[in-house]
Amino acid sequence: MFKTKDIKRNLEKNKYIEKATIKKQFGNIINIDIKEYKEIASTKDNKIILSNGIQIDNTYELTDIPVLINQIEDPKIYKHFTKKFAIA
Repeated sequence: MFKTKDIKRNLEKNKYIEKATIKKQFGNIINIDIKEYKEIASTKDNKIILSNGIQIDNTYELTDIPVLINQIEDPKIYKHFTKKFAIA
């Protein structure tokens, strides 16, 4: 038997997943809703910038997102950048 909280915790370990909601329904049906962070840009060193500002490896070799060619050193500017691009 599995516990929904364990499944939720394991799903939310994935850096792409912002929130997972798991609901059991009558008849052994399980609904899993997942809210993901958006990919907003990639970097020259093959990282993906997610809408929460975290950079992850481009393991899926995404090419259909903007490429950030300069590094943003200032944390305030980086936060502003990710916030503005996330709503686009």
